[in-house]
Amino acid sequence: MPGITTGFRLTPTKLGVFPVLCAELCGLGHSVMRQSAHVVPRAEFDKWLADKQAGGQAGAGGAGGAGAGNTADTEPKDGKALFNEVEPKCASCHTLSDAGADATIGPNLDESLKGKDAAYIETGIKDPEAELADGFSGGIMPPNFGQTLKPEEIKALTDYLVEVATK
Repeated sequence: MPGITTGFRLTPTKLGVFPVLCAELCGLGHSVMRQSAHVVPRAEFDKWLADKQAGGQAGAGGAGGAGAGNTADTEPKDGKALFNEVEPKCASCHTLSDAGADATIGPNLDESLKGKDAAYIETGIKDPEAELADGFSGGIMPPNFGQTLKPEEIKALTDYLVEVATK
């Protein structure tokens, strides 16, 4: 539900990456609200936490985070990779031909971004409620990409969308 944070506590019994599904029937985007829980050794988590607190990028493969920057990769991802890998995946809700995405929960970006500029797209990523595409109501797109994505990831995603969807 927009503006509501729901939490839960668990005690992992084995290492690995596990799917997390939305536990609240909250609306249209419910079926694609997916995340991953990364259970790692304590030393790896402690290193990830120290790196995060120091503003670093190294990590435990995404432990506890939601953004694309929470990967073990040290190289920045390109916009197309971000579109397909950011959690929740942009491709889970939007159609974008270049990315091979054909979901219909959110606006078809091949159509709704035609004639739009980079500022419009960046605002839509950071503040999806600022201006809604025709025929769509608010409260579906996660409002926290401005916090979970690094500025360079937002720029890469914006540049990619300008390149493939605005013409």
